[in-house]
Amino acid sequence: MRTYSRSAEILGRNREFIPGGVVSVNRAAKPEIAFVRGQGAHIWDEEGNRYVDYHAAFAAHFLGHNDASVNQAIERTLSEAQSLFGSGTTVQEGLLAELICQHVPFVDSVQFLNTGSEATYQAIHPSAFVQIAAIAPEGQIVECGAGKNMRGIEVTHRT
Repeated sequence: MRTYSRSAEILGRNREFIPGGVVSVNRAAKPEIAFVRGQGAHIWDEEGNRYVDYHAAFAAHFLGHNDASVNQAIERTLSEAQSLFGSGTTVQEGLLAELICQHVPFVDSVQFLNTGSEATYQAIHPSAFVQIAAIAPEGQIVECGAGKNMRGIEVTHRT
């Protein structure tokens, strides 16, 4: 059986500061291997062993690791001092949304989200409006609106 003593050293050090040594339980693996670089479809562990990366960081690396065109775009963006400022909109997000809408025939608009939980919420949220409309007594108008930050649904009946 292979041993991974150099990977074990990295994980041991990480465990001093990170419970389990890995920042996501989804990335914990047996055997415990510390990966140190990636190129294209391959990643290498601390011992120098090469692997085909079928995982691709949950699809974040679907173009492969260190894709030249992606790296150039990132370098250009950084050199132009562009950023995702955390508040307000940006030129880049508008351009990305436009590209997606132009190249995917059935997409009229897009919403960029930060987490799977946020995406799930946004996908489920409209169903509440449909359910409310379905149970409204005949002859009544149901007004639905999302509260601030879309955390609640306000429903009023008017006769």
